[in-house]
Amino acid sequence: AGTTHYFSGSGLAVTGTLSATGNVGIGTASPGSRLEIAESAAAATGPILFLHNTAATQAGAVGNLARISFGLDTGAAAATGNAYILAQENGLSSYAASLQFGVSNGSGNPTESMRIDSSGNVGIGTTSPSFKLDVNGTGYVRDWLYLYGSNTKGITSDGSSHPIIFGINAVEKMRLDSSGNLGLGVTAPLNR
Repeated sequence: AGTTHYFSGSGLAVTGTLSATGNVGIGTASPGSRLEIAESAAAATGPILFLHNTAATQAGAVGNLARISFGLDTGAAAATGNAYILAQENGLSSYAASLQFGVSNGSGNPTESMRIDSSGNVGIGTTSPSFKLDVNGTGYVRDWLYLYGSNTKGITSDGSSHPIIFGINAVEKMRLDSSGNLGLGVTAPLNR
């Protein structure tokens, strides 16, 4: 059996535990995983975990603030990981930042797949989302899609000649073309 070591100090500013199993606990004497951080206060006065890049550029510039990488310790992904979460100062205004999520498709380093920008817009397949949810690619809804609120709602196509197509089981059943013609069972409606 190993020895449990307790440590504290001004440089660490916490009391921690290194257990015989190799688990590290901060704020707990019995860590159940490789790293366990516990906070007993009902309302914490500060962050539970704070990653800070002291070499990050000044406010208003573009720079990586912090990154968490996930992956194996061997192979092509050893240096960069198989997936990551990256906080990046975006330079649009003082301290504005984005949160980026990247994954690897198995053939190389991970690349960005999703982003939450400083406006709260979420982009999937795009690095510059313009809406609260901006998806570059095909989306799939497994249940109802609700349009809710006090303002006018709608579904629109952004192209001058792009139709809106409704289908069942991936088969087109109805089409509204750019002229406002509605077709049921036809792909080139001639009338409204």
